[in-house]
Amino acid sequence: MNHMIRPFTVEGQQQPRDRSTWFVPVDQWEPSDPMDQIFKPCKGAVWLPVTQFFGINDPTKDNLNLFVLSTKRCYNGDIMREHISKYLNYFEKYYDQDLELAMAVSKIKCNIDLIPGYTKEQFKYDIERLILSDSICMKAVLMNNDNYALHLDEKKYKNEKNPSLIYSDRHAKIILWMSLLMNMVIPLATHFIYINKIPNANEFLLWIFNSILNLTDVDIYNKFYETSSSNVNRSSKKHERLWNRQDIRGKDPVTHSLESVQNIILNIMPKYSYEKNIISFNYTSINKNIYFQITGIESDYVLQYNSNVVLITFLIAGMS
Repeated sequence: MNHMIRPFTVEGQQQPRDRSTWFVPVDQWEPSDPMDQIFKPCKGAVWLPVTQFFGINDPTKDNLNLFVLSTKRCYNGDIMREHISKYLNYFEKYYDQDLELAMAVSKIKCNIDLIPGYTKEQFKYDIERLILSDSICMKAVLMNNDNYALHLDEKKYKNEKNPSLIYSDRHAKIILWMSLLMNMVIPLATHFIYINKIPNANEFLLWIFNSILNLTDVDIYNKFYETSSSNVNRSSKKHERLWNRQDIRGKDPVTHSLESVQNIILNIMPKYSYEKNIISFNYTSINKNIYFQITGIESDYVLQYNSNVVLITFLIAGMS
């Protein structure tokens, strides 16, 4: 499936909307009405009243309401469970009052739990057909557009040597829009992994997320790669000796740049919020990845080596 729609526009034109009477940014929204809390975070999962939607009164089917997140550790923390629930509840209250998303999620959840032999290909097809439908995508566009607050174009960033490293408001809006769609998909994807005991969760999630990354004519994967590659190449020049020693581990600037992109897509994008600078978030992630995977390893080795030398010296002194 390939919608090739342009996020944050409707029929090519920005739609004027009066938000003055109701709008509150999602990151400042604190739901007080229980009716506004359809998705609820709980230990190891997100809860949604699937049985209530379909009028199922059998207590043995209560597990239909639970979407297991524990198959992907970084999605299963308290902050992330709260984030997913809050963003989806906000979406339902203000942009999807007919609960199209909640019903679509419930249908797919029943397929996962109740249909024997429900394949990953069928699952992906249902994600594209029901969650990434034109209707839900455009509702997500409206939420994204209303909450966007970065204003990158006003800062007039320039990079004449490598203009691909510059992020415009259009880039940032698309990335945030994709992040919102990922939040819609994650509870289903992690639960599918749990039910089907899929051994490589990251590989499966990347395969599912690829449907989101391909929704526009902007190559976001390549945008991330250019950003990652630029930082990695800068590090490889500065720490040439360390990078030259990575061959034995099968690492070089290209493979590490690709790993950094996958890390952004899997572990960073789903955590985006509108109140933070997501571009800085990406750069920080790339640099941390370089440190923990490459430049920081020798520091740890030297520290351990020196500690061992001190210990051996102490033991020898004690024996003499």
